[in-house]
Amino acid sequence: MPLHNSRQRSALKLLANLKLPANIATISALTLALAACQTTPLSSGSSLASTPANDSKNATLAKKTIADTWQKQRTRTYAYETTIAVSNQNYQAALAKATPQQLAMASAAENHCEHTHDQAYVALMTQAETQGIEVDDAVFTQQRETLKNDYLDCDKQYRAWEKTRNDSWYEDEEVGYSEEDSEVDDTAEAVAVAATETVDAADADAEAAEAEPDFLPGYDNTHIRLSVKKAQLLEAYLLKPMSISAQGVYKPLAGAITVSPTFQYQTRNHISAINQPIYIDARNGDLYIWADNFALAISESLDDKLGTSWQNKWLKLSLNDGSLPAGFGRDLIKSHFAALDASLESASLQEFKFIAPEQLKSITPPLAPKHLPIMLTAKSIASQEQTESTSEAASNVYLRHLYEQITQKYPELVMEEAAATAEVTNDLDDASEVGLETGADEAESDAAMFTSKAIAKQVLSLIKAHLDEATITKEDEAEKQVATAQNAKKALDKAAATTIQYAKVSEAANPNPLKAVQSFYGYNGNGQLQWKMQRAQLPKQNSLGVETGEGLTVDILTHYKALSALPIAYPNLPASVQTPNANNSVDIKTYAKSLGEYYDSGEGTEVGKTIFGMLSMYKSMARAQMQSNSSDYENTEVGETEAVDAVGDDLEYE
Repeated sequence: MPLHNSRQRSALKLLANLKLPANIATISALTLALAACQTTPLSSGSSLASTPANDSKNATLAKKTIADTWQKQRTRTYAYETTIAVSNQNYQAALAKATPQQLAMASAAENHCEHTHDQAYVALMTQAETQGIEVDDAVFTQQRETLKNDYLDCDKQYRAWEKTRNDSWYEDEEVGYSEEDSEVDDTAEAVAVAATETVDAADADAEAAEAEPDFLPGYDNTHIRLSVKKAQLLEAYLLKPMSISAQGVYKPLAGAITVSPTFQYQTRNHISAINQPIYIDARNGDLYIWADNFALAISESLDDKLGTSWQNKWLKLSLNDGSLPAGFGRDLIKSHFAALDASLESASLQEFKFIAPEQLKSITPPLAPKHLPIMLTAKSIASQEQTESTSEAASNVYLRHLYEQITQKYPELVMEEAAATAEVTNDLDDASEVGLETGADEAESDAAMFTSKAIAKQVLSLIKAHLDEATITKEDEAEKQVATAQNAKKALDKAAATTIQYAKVSEAANPNPLKAVQSFYGYNGNGQLQWKMQRAQLPKQNSLGVETGEGLTVDILTHYKALSALPIAYPNLPASVQTPNANNSVDIKTYAKSLGEYYDSGEGTEVGKTIFGMLSMYKSMARAQMQSNSSDYENTEVGETEAVDAVGDDLEYE
C-alpha cells in the first residue's frame, strides 16, 4: 500500500534514521516459510528523542508492525528464496584471544602431566637448537630439573587422585554385594528383579560419575592448540564450502506451498549438490516428495522389482486418511496462526525496537557477505530479540494455545489413553476370546495403530507432556542456576588448593545474555516487507556448566519476491510434473501395502526381510500392549462399579 501523505513519508524517513541498539531476536522459525510480500504502513506522528517514554513508543510501534506483518502475510501470494549461513566466529574470536597457558593445555585433564611436560621439553629443545647448544648441556641443567620435578609432582597428585577414585569404586561394589547374590535363581521373577537392579545400578553409577571430583577442577581444554586447528578445519572443509538454500512459492488461496531445498558442497576440486522438491497440498492434506532421490536406495535395499517405475514421479503421503474429524485440517491451521499471535502478544515490549540499516554492519558476529547486501536495501528494520529463557517461554505459549484450541474443539482426541486403546482394540479382543483372530483382524488392528487420528492423539499427548515438564522446569530453573554457580565456585576453590599450574575456565557467566533467537524484518520505502532474517545462537558450556557464548551462529535469510520472479516452481523438473496428480505420483501407503504382500509371499531382499521381520515384531508387541491396557482399563471400570455397588449395599443395610 503506497503512502499517500507527507506525514507517512516523513515518518518512514524518521524510522530509517533512528539510532537504536542492534541486537534483534525472533519468535518462531515456522513463520519463515509463511511470511509474505505485503504492505505495512510505518507511521509516526513526530520525531522521538531517545528517552524512556519514547523508547517505549518505538518498541510498541515495532511490535505492532511485526504483528501486522504476521497477520497480513498469511493471505498473500508470493515467491521466496531462503539461504542459510552457519558461522563459528564466536569460537574463533575466543581462540584468537587465548593465552599461551590456555593453548598449552591437554585435550583432557588426565593427560595434563605428560602433555605439558612434553610441550615444555620441546620448547627447551627448540631454544637449545636456536642457541646452537645440546639440550643436555650443563647450561640447561636447572631448567631440565625444574621440568622433571614439576612432572613428578603432577604425576604424584594424579596417582593419588586415581587411587582415591578406585578405592571409592571398590567400596561401592562391596556395599552392593552379598553372599545371597552368588546364588543363582533362574526363575522369571529373579530375572526381572535382576534386570531392575541392573538398571538401578546403571543409574547409580551415572550419579556417582557426576558427583566424582575431577582431577583438575575447571580444566580448560577448549582453547588449546588442537582446538584452533579443529576450528580452522571446520571452517575450511565444512562451513565455507557448504551452501544450504531453498526456494518456492506460497499460494494460500490454492492451498499450495512449494519448497525446493538444495544442499551444495563446493571446493576447488569437488562439487556436489542435491535438490529435493517438496509439494504441500494443504487443501487436501497431502504431502508430496520427489521420488527419484530415493529410488536407487529403495531398489537396492527393499524392492528388487522396483526398476524405473519411480522415474519422474512424486511420492504421495496423505496426512488425513479420513479418520480425523471433519474440518480438523482447517481448524489446525487456524489454531496454528492464533497460537503464533498469542505467542507474539505475550512477548515483552523490551524485546522490540527499530534499528537503522547502517547498524547491520556492526552486528557481532558479522553477517554473512551473501546476506548483508540484500539486507542493506531496506529503508527501515523492525526487530525482536529473545534470550534462551524468553524464547522457550514464547514456544510454550504457542504450544499451550495450540493444544487448548485443538482439544477444546475436538475433546475426543485427548481421551484417556487406556480408554482410547480399549476403543481401538474392541474388535481384536472379541476375536481373541473365541480364538478366531485372523489376518484381517491383525490388519485392522495395525491400521488402527497408524491412522491419522491415532498419530494426532500421540502428538497432542507429547505436547501435553512437554508443557507439564516445562512447568516443573520453570520452577526449578532459578534453583539450577544458583546450584550451577555454587558448584562452579566450589570446583575452583578446590582447584586453588592444588600446586599444579593449569588454565581454568571462568565461573562467571557470559556478561551478555545469550540471544537464542534474533529477528530482523526489512521494509522498503512503501512499508512493504522485503526480507526477514533470523539468527539463532547455539549454546555452548564450559566444563563447569557455565554458558560461554562461543557456540555456532545460524543465520536464515528469506528474500520475498513477486510471484513472477519464479514462474517455474521446480526449475529442475519436467513441465509435465510441476504439479503432482494421480498420474505422476505413487501413493506411499498403497505401495507399502503391496510391498508387504510381496514379502509375505517369501520374496524380497535380505535387508528387507530383516526390516519387515522387525516391523512385524513391533506390531505384535504393540497389539499385546494395547490389549493389556484395554484389560487394565476395563478392570478399573469394574472395580469402580463394584465399589459403588458396595456403598449402595451399605446404605441399604443401614
